[in-house]
Amino acid sequence: MFEVFTQLCGGIGLFLLGMTLMTESLKDIAGETLRQWLGRFTGSPFKAMTSGIALTLIVQSSTATTLATIGFVSAGVLSFSQAIGVIIGANIGTTSTGWIVAFLGLKFSIGQVALPLIAIGALLKILAHGRTALTGLALAGFGLIFFGIDLLQVAMSGVAEHLDLSIFSTESFAAKLLLVLFGLVMTVILQSSSAAITATLAALASQAIQLDQALVLVIGQILEPLQLQYWQPSVQMRMQNELLLCMSVLMS
Repeated sequence: MFEVFTQLCGGIGLFLLGMTLMTESLKDIAGETLRQWLGRFTGSPFKAMTSGIALTLIVQSSTATTLATIGFVSAGVLSFSQAIGVIIGANIGTTSTGWIVAFLGLKFSIGQVALPLIAIGALLKILAHGRTALTGLALAGFGLIFFGIDLLQVAMSGVAEHLDLSIFSTESFAAKLLLVLFGLVMTVILQSSSAAITATLAALASQAIQLDQALVLVIGQILEPLQLQYWQPSVQMRMQNELLLCMSVLMS
C-alpha cells in the first residue's frame, strides 16, 4: 500500500511539474506565426472540435488535451470560443479508448510516448537556444504530464483491486447519484476519463459490476471536462458560464 501511495504522490508531482513547464514555455514562444498556425485548425467551432477529437485520439487522454488547451488560452494563443470547441472535441475523442478496449481488448499506454518526449525535449533545451529551447521545455512538459498520468493509472489500478462496486445498487435515484459521483471522483483521481472508463469496462468484463452500474459510472466519468483550478477566478467564471450554456442547449 505504501508503494501505491508513493506512486500517487510521484504521479501528481510530475503532472503538476509538466503543466507548469508547458504553460510557461507556451507563454514565451507564443508568437504571430504560432497564432496563425493554430488559427487554421481552430478558426471555426467545427475545426476546433475536430482538432480536439484528433489530439485526444493521438494521446488517448482528454485531460492532456484539456491541459494543452488551458496552456494555449493562458498564452493568448486560443480564444475562449475556440477552447470550448477543442474541449467538446476532447470529450468526444476520449471515448476512443473505451471502444478499443471493448472491441480489441487492448489499451494504449500514454507512458510509451512520455519518456521519448522528455528525452527529445531535454536535448532541445540543452543543445538549442531561443524558441527552439523553449519548445523543448514545452515538449518535456507534455512528456511529464503523460508520465505523471501513467503513474497515476498504475497506482490507482492497485487501489481499485480493493474496491467492490457490486454492493451499490441502481434501483434508487440516490444510489445512481452516488455512482455518478464515484465515477466523477475516479476521473479526478486518475486524471484521465479514458483510464476511468477503461477501468469500468475491465470491472464489467470481470463481472465485478453489472451493466447498469457501469452505465451510471460512465456518466460520472465524462462530467469532468476541465481542470478549472489552473485558471484565474475570472477565467473560471467565464469558462463555467460557457460550459453551462452548452450543457443547457444539449439538454433542451
